[in-house]
Parts: sequence; structure tokens; C-alpha cells
Amino acid sequence: MKNIWNSKQLSTNIKVRIFNTNIKAVLLYGAETWRTTTIIIKKVQVCINSCLRKILNIHWPDTISNNLLWERTNQLPAEKIRNRRWKWIGHTLRKSSNCITRQALTWN
Repeated sequence: MKNIWNSKQLSTNIKVRIFNTNIKAVLLYGAETWRTTTIIIKKVQVCINSCLRKILNIHWPDTISNNLLWERTNQLPAEKIRNRRWKWIGHTLRKSSNCITRQALTWN
């Protein structure tokens, strides 16, 4: 990935799209079923921010705020993991009562 992030031939938009499809998708795989504690969300956010800073070629001591970073790359905070979880729970609760995912949701 270092070759892609450092490439002068690829635009920032293309790099962010590659990040979203390859890295972020793998990083957040199954996030709907995670126990979303603030510690986990912060760790995921640190990883995402680190990648975005590499894409924008922002290195220490150069700094920008996280909000500006997300604005420049058109990204949402990792707090949206909770939204994905609620969406998944809604889909699961609408399934029939004999569906295995619904049974797993209410299992003691």
C-alpha cells in the first residue's frame, strides 16, 4: 500500500476510494456484530486516521485536526459503527422467528 499512497500518478480521490474498498472494508468486516465499546471505536478510528494521513502525505510535525482530515477525504467518524450495528439489528428483528440469526440475537 505504501507504493499507492506515495504515488504521484494517482489522485487523492482514487487513493481514498482504494482505501475504502480494500482497507476499510476489511477493517470493519463484521462490525455489526462487535461489542462496540468506546475503546474499540477509538482504536478503529486511530487506524483509519493513520491511513488517511498517509494518503494525504501529512507527517509529524505537520498536523491537522481530525475533523479537517475527515472533511478533506469525505469520510465519516468511526462512531458510525454503532449505526451499522443498529441497522443490522433492525434487519435481524424483521426476519422470521425460526431464522438462525434471529435466534442467535435472543440467545441467552
